[in-house]
Amino acid sequence: MVTTNYDRLMETAAAGAGRPLSVLPYSPSEASRGWLLKLHGCLEHPSDIVLTRSDFLRYDDRRAALRGIVQAMLMTRHMLFVGFSLQDDNFHRIAEDVRKALGPVASAPHSASPFGTAIAMSSKTWLQRLWSHDLHWIEMESGTDNLEAARRFEIFLDRLSLEATDPSGHLLDHDFEGAMSSAELSLAQRLRALSAAVTPDERRTAAWQRIEQLLVDFGASPERSSRTDVADRRDRIS
Repeated sequence: MVTTNYDRLMETAAAGAGRPLSVLPYSPSEASRGWLLKLHGCLEHPSDIVLTRSDFLRYDDRRAALRGIVQAMLMTRHMLFVGFSLQDDNFHRIAEDVRKALGPVASAPHSASPFGTAIAMSSKTWLQRLWSHDLHWIEMESGTDNLEAARRFEIFLDRLSLEATDPSGHLLDHDFEGAMSSAELSLAQRLRALSAAVTPDERRTAAWQRIEQLLVDFGASPERSSRTDVADRRDRIS
């Protein structure tokens, strides 16, 4: 994810969901399952915040590497722009560099796919025309009712989150048993029986490490396996 915001709301939300982020450029980490690039700085690093006109003019001198990350994403991914005005001068330069790199492909809208989708609360015809070759445009406005547009926006993001979520992540989590079908409950019981039947020697194999990670992805707690491994190591030492 990429943001121009200074706050830490996204980091806090990710940590609360049990998926802490690696924040670039401040705390890069290979252990994190995801990362957040803060293009305009962070409240925890006041000296890095991009706020004044001079900050924007000197942006390239200090943050060329960060721009490169966004350029790579525009060329290799389909980006979703949420709550972004698309009027940031730095982003305009980033997008223009991508257009130049792509050459004739970028100027042929019928043969090239847009590099992203922008969600707008209201209709902005001039902005849509400006980015017509680069972005799909989704408007939440329904007539002139701003409250209805905001509600449609919330519903859209909820549906997007649902579609992006692994529907099997709750399978071995006891807290979700009341919401499972009979088939899911039966499958969960079989997988728990398999885990319980695995011997200490089998747990030390590379194959089991992969299976155990799959069970954790299904919602199982890794604590029991860890306790079994520790107890087995103590037995062998004694």
